[in-house]
Amino acid sequence: MSDTLFKVSSITYAFKARDLLRTAGMKAYIDRETGFTSDNGCGYVVIVPKDGDRAHLLLKSKGIKILDKTQRGESPP
Repeated sequence: MSDTLFKVSSITYAFKARDLLRTAGMKAYIDRETGFTSDNGCGYVVIVPKDGDRAHLLLKSKGIKILDKTQRGESPP
């Protein structure tokens, strides 16, 4: 299973996105983005362990500005 990471434009959007996804019954976490530079938004990502496409549609429909969407696979044991 892979995680979907949504880069957002502000910490406020990160918290709104996380809360929206959790209200919809999805797992969602906020984390600091590695390799952050000020050109890349706020430096936070919202991580969704599964249902990334569903999460993306929900966030867009609620007006959450997503700067980037990437997949992160699980590391081997």
